[in-house]
Amino acid sequence: MENESINKSEAIYSLAFHMGKADGTLSDDEVYKLSKNPILNKISKDLNIKDVEDKIESGEISLESSL
Repeated sequence: MENESINKSEAIYSLAFHMGKADGTLSDDEVYKLSKNPILNKISKDLNIKDVEDKIESGEISLESSL
């Protein structure tokens, strides 16, 4: 379903999201640590997080497209 290229901010967010869900779910501790990550916070200002998460869930943004 990957028909568009993604931008750098989407790729960074996607990588963090996929790493956090590597064991199946994002734990509260993982969410907390992500929320305190200065790089992720900086790029998150350029994103609509809900849109990016929807694209990840639909397969439009994948781990492979983020690399």
